[in-house]
Amino acid sequence: MAGLKQIKIKIGAMKKSQTVTKAMEAVSAAKMRKAQTTALNGRAYARAAAAVLARVSGSRDLVSRSLEREASRPPEIPQPEHIHHF
Repeated sequence: MAGLKQIKIKIGAMKKSQTVTKAMEAVSAAKMRKAQTTALNGRAYARAAAAVLARVSGSRDLVSRSLEREASRPPEIPQPEHIHHF
């Protein structure tokens, strides 16, 4: 059976591990939000590029198909509630 000192050491190690894990989750969530925001902000440029390509090629299908796909999938930006900001 483990002694009291060993149990306290293990409890301390677990607490430190949990703290590091929470910090890593917070960093990961922030990076994900930034990447999603960047992707959503890039849609206007993608639409403009598709419109230019459609005009150059003489086809309107390119723009309409890309906009239909975009409309069928609304953007979701999850906001985890269990992550605390420091």
